[in-house]
Amino acid sequence: MNAFKKTIEFQAQLLQQEPSLLQPQYQEHRMQTEAKLAQAERNQKYAQRTGITAILLAAALFPIVASGSLGSPDPYSKDASLISVSLAILYVIACAVATISVASFYSRFVPRTRQTREDLRDQMLHELRHELVELREQVNHLQQSRPQ
Repeated sequence: MNAFKKTIEFQAQLLQQEPSLLQPQYQEHRMQTEAKLAQAERNQKYAQRTGITAILLAAALFPIVASGSLGSPDPYSKDASLISVSLAILYVIACAVATISVASFYSRFVPRTRQTREDLRDQMLHELRHELVELREQVNHLQQSRPQ
């Protein structure tokens, strides 16, 4: 129990040495972090929508291209038509875009959004600790000034 109390006192001393959280630099940093979070969420949503759209387009084109009802998708075949080759090219592009979108969604945008949320949470915890130290000081000051 004594070691715990010393740890809390040590944390309070460290927090007292920190500059005030009301400085314009801190507020600007906080606003920049919130803007980064909003941008990361927009990018994540954009990549998700692009991936879903490309997957749906590829799924819709696959039966048409595979059945060969509009002609052969092979441009060198004698049964090929402009529409069938165009749909085959569109199908290949949709598959490539879907793959790239899903990969970038999970490898780039989700981790970036998670990291930005964690940074913002850490800043909020830092503010909370600082406010807690200030409240403890006020309570101690009131207890000492109160007549017993």
